[in-house]
Amino acid sequence: MERAGGRVQAMARTRNPDGAQHKVTGTGATKAAARRALLNRIDQLKVVHGTGSLRGDDPAETLISERQNSTRWHDLAAGAHKSYASNINTHVRPAVAHLPVADLTTPTLQRIVDEVVRDGDEGAAKTTRAVLMDLGNAGVRAGVWTHNPARELVLPRKVTKDVKPALTAEDLALLISRCETRGTARALQLRRLLILMAATRARPGEALSLEWENIDLSTGVVKTTGTLIRTKDEGLHKQDKTKGERVRRALLPPAAIEELSTWATPATRKG
Repeated sequence: MERAGGRVQAMARTRNPDGAQHKVTGTGATKAAARRALLNRIDQLKVVHGTGSLRGDDPAETLISERQNSTRWHDLAAGAHKSYASNINTHVRPAVAHLPVADLTTPTLQRIVDEVVRDGDEGAAKTTRAVLMDLGNAGVRAGVWTHNPARELVLPRKVTKDVKPALTAEDLALLISRCETRGTARALQLRRLLILMAATRARPGEALSLEWENIDLSTGVVKTTGTLIRTKDEGLHKQDKTKGERVRRALLPPAAIEELSTWATPATRKG
C-alpha cells in the first residue's frame, strides 16, 4: 500500500476470463478503507466481464429470458411458476429489461420494490423481491456477480392489524355440526374433510389430494405429499408436492381416527 495526497492507495493485478490483466487500485482514508475500495473495484470488473455465457454489458432481458428457459424455472411448482411469470411481466421486465445487467444494483432493484409498495400491493412487493432474488442467484451462478444484489432488499415494516380469524374454532364446530344435521352424502363428505383439515392443519387442496395410502389409521399418522391444483393446460389435477415442497406428517386425535375409520370401507378405499 502507498500513500498519495494523504490518502492510502491499495493496488493489485487481476486477470479476467479473456486472459487480459488489469491493474486495479483503491483509495481510502485508512488501510482498511483502501482495501475495501480495492475489493469493490475488483468486483465491478467481474460484473463488467462476467465468467459465463452472460456478461455485465448484456441487457437484463437476456438474464430474464435465460432464467425463464432454464430447467430450474420449469421445476417450479405450478402456482409459483404462474405467480413469478405474471410478476416479471408486470413489474420487473418493464423496469429493467432495457438496462445492462451490470446496472442491476441494489438501489436500482430497491426502487422497483418500492414502486410496487407505493401501488399498495404488499403481496406483489414480496413476490417482486422473491423474483429479483431468483434472478440475482441466476446471475451469481452465471458468474456476473459474486454477491446477489437483491439480497439486501427490504420491504416496509408490516403494520399489525387487529384482524379477526376468518373461521374460529366455534365457527368450525358449528359448521361440522350443520353438516351432520343435513345428513346428505355430500354434507357428510364435507364434514369429514373439515375434521381432517382441522386435525392436520392441511390446506384444502392438500386435504383433497390425500389418498388412503397416506393415512395410517392404526397409528393415526397422516402424510401430506401433494396438493390439488387447477391450471389452464391440465385442469384440476394432483401436484406431487405441497406448497412448501416438503412432506408433512400429522398425528390425528382419537375422534378424527374414529370418524375416518367409519368411512374407511373397502368401497371408499378404492375411490
